[in-house]
Amino acid sequence: MYLILALLVGMIIGFIRRGSLVSLYDHRYRFYLLGLIGAVVLILLHFTYRVSELNPLLGYFPIVGFIAYLFILIMLIFNLEDLYTIAIAVGITLNFVVTFLNGGYLPVSSTVLGLLSQYSELAQSIMMGTNGFYGLMTPATMLSFFSVLIPLPVFPDLVELTGFVPGL
Repeated sequence: MYLILALLVGMIIGFIRRGSLVSLYDHRYRFYLLGLIGAVVLILLHFTYRVSELNPLLGYFPIVGFIAYLFILIMLIFNLEDLYTIAIAVGITLNFVVTFLNGGYLPVSSTVLGLLSQYSELAQSIMMGTNGFYGLMTPATMLSFFSVLIPLPVFPDLVELTGFVPGL
C-alpha cells in the first residue's frame, strides 16, 4: 500500500511542477512488463488475507513473492541509468533480503499489532498467521530493524497512523 501511496504523491508533485504522464513514454524502460507483473503480484499478495479460500495456498505465497521480487529487480537492474532508479533498486533489494532471511514474510512488530488489531483486519490476519505477505516478528527475526511497523517511542501517534495505511 505504501507503493500506491508513493505513486499518488509522486503524481501530485509532478502535476504541481507542471509535468505530465506523457513524458513517461519518452524514457525507454527495458523489461518494464516484467517489473509491472512483479509489482502487480506483490500488490495482490497484500490483499490475500481478505480471501479465505486462498488459505490452502498460503505455503506457496513466499515462493510467489520471491519470484515477484526477482521480476522487479531484473527490471531495475537493466534500468540503472538515473539516481531514482538506483534508490528504488536499493529499497526493493533490502525488502527482498529481509523477506528472504525471514522465510518469505516481511516481519511486523507484535507490539504495534497489539495496538492496531482491534481496528484492522490486516493486523488480525498477521497475528493469526493467515497473511500471505507479512509475518509476526519473533526473537529469531533477522534484520528486525527493517521490519514493518516498528513502534517509535517518541511519536506513538505517528506509528498508529502509519499502521492504518497498510490496512486500507
